[in-house]
Amino acid sequence: MRFSVFSLFAFASSFSADSFADFNNPDAMITRMKTMVIPMMKNEFDQLDHEKMHEEMKEDNIQMNFVDRGFDFCVGVEVEKMSFEEDRKCSEKISEMIIDHVPDQISTDQISTFAEQEDEDLMNQLNELFDVDRDGHFSRSESKEVLYCYLRIGSQKLIDFGIIQDDISTAISSFATTIPEIMNSDEAKSYFNDHRRLYQTFQTRFNKVRLENLFKNVDATSRGITKLVVKLMDEFSDFAAEVYHDY
Repeated sequence: MRFSVFSLFAFASSFSADSFADFNNPDAMITRMKTMVIPMMKNEFDQLDHEKMHEEMKEDNIQMNFVDRGFDFCVGVEVEKMSFEEDRKCSEKISEMIIDHVPDQISTDQISTFAEQEDEDLMNQLNELFDVDRDGHFSRSESKEVLYCYLRIGSQKLIDFGIIQDDISTAISSFATTIPEIMNSDEAKSYFNDHRRLYQTFQTRFNKVRLENLFKNVDATSRGITKLVVKLMDEFSDFAAEVYHDY
């Protein structure tokens, strides 16, 4: 959960041009999250019509399989709740796995820095955001509903700040071409020569036709963007599970 939370708030903190530079400065980014992003998200969350949000979540058949997969990995398939400490230890394990398996050509400095400089106050704020019933644990159902609402808030902010435009389908669909080009670049081929099974997995999941279907018909609304984000997170979760199983 915590790793997903970091991704969420990194996403949310990019509402201004200056914050992109902060992503390379962990201390500045953590300060921004504690003093600006988290208070803003909490305020917006408190004002939501949660009943309406949850109804729309069901209407769009939002399953959030990546949340279930995270719980399965961290605490077990049959376990409904995860303590803050279990979440912390699992996040550390995931960070170490990513660092160990990412190619040498790709920098993992930011992951290492966040893992080493965990801010206790930030963690407490994040835990409070997602532990709505204040029982000291994250539950599967609670995590799904809360994360969905925060994604709706974040998506709306991106729209409000003009980062997402009406022609989002055209902009996003370019990824269907860009991602395969990256996979077939000389640098990628050099790495995949020694990891053919991984390359086949990439090609199966992220080929141009499949990506075009994944990115098509995206509505430039908070609801539409959230559907896409959840779909992508589920997709990458499936991919990560497949890679973990094979490697």
